[in-house]
Amino acid sequence: MSEASSPVSLLKTVLPERFFDNLIVSIKPNDLIVLCKPGVYIFWRKQEALYIGSSRRLISRMSNPNHESARRAASECTRIEIHICKSELLARELEQHFITRFDPIYNISKRKSQSIPMNWS
Repeated sequence: MSEASSPVSLLKTVLPERFFDNLIVSIKPNDLIVLCKPGVYIFWRKQEALYIGSSRRLISRMSNPNHESARRAASECTRIEIHICKSELLARELEQHFITRFDPIYNISKRKSQSIPMNWS
């Protein structure tokens, strides 16, 4: 496996550089498969939500270098929380729910006034 396609290089596109000074990453094949599913990701700095996003393929969206808000949040975050969803639609609904609940500082275009009503039944 080349360095460019290794699990560690994939994580380096998502996590801030400071996490790799003394980090050993062990990823099982199923971990990467899960990141190819729809879901919601939350970048946290301690107890503060920095950015919340969703995608039909989590790894491709989180590692997109052109996604300015996610890139800024990733450079400041202390942890990343990932919620796997059954569909892209459920991921979008959960994203809106979390944005309304946590009011992240880098989600400028999706503030509370644009939230989607949730039906959790």
